[in-house]
Amino acid sequence: MQKIANDFLTLSVSEKTGSLLHLLASSGSNDYLTGVELAPVLFPALDSDLLAAADWVVVDKGDDRISLTTIASDETKKSWRHDFELMLTYRLVDHQVEIRLSLTNTGQQDFDYQLGWQTWLHVTPETRIKLTPSLAEQDLLKPADLDEGQVNQHLRTVDLLEQFPMRFSLGSFNHLLVVKDGDRFGLGASDHEQQTLAAGEQADFSLSLDLLSLTK
Repeated sequence: MQKIANDFLTLSVSEKTGSLLHLLASSGSNDYLTGVELAPVLFPALDSDLLAAADWVVVDKGDDRISLTTIASDETKKSWRHDFELMLTYRLVDHQVEIRLSLTNTGQQDFDYQLGWQTWLHVTPETRIKLTPSLAEQDLLKPADLDEGQVNQHLRTVDLLEQFPMRFSLGSFNHLLVVKDGDRFGLGASDHEQQTLAAGEQADFSLSLDLLSLTK
């Protein structure tokens, strides 16, 4: 496990899977995440498990940032024949976790793909969710009110309120992902439409997590 920190936050990242594990504010002991690993990157399709067992390698690390990469392997080519490199970067800026993904087509052929990112979040029975723009008549929803899968509406932010207040900003993505497993609840972001990446080209994506309790 790797840790990065700034004056406001401490973030723990799995150096093997790239998962976010723990997020703590320096002013308290509450963990905004669950400590449970979840393959963070969905690729080359949102329902693909191509990267479920991928090995990530730390290629850059500073006090407040860490970058990991994974590349195509003999194992990935058994189910998807293309060459690629994915870089995943987490950076702490004040009370925010910036998340950046860079996808490079390292092969000789263009390929079509979808890309998404996801993480488990700490929720309680008191957690309420506010979507912007609103998805329902009521302003606040419970995690149980959201169905698992892709929310087919262009959202910009998702606020988790009450004990673990956090803002999930979709950044350059345009669709929200809801992840569930028993009592576990997670959020992610993706582009709904399939895209094409030319040989030798790179595509960049970003999103963020903000601890709302630190912005007041």
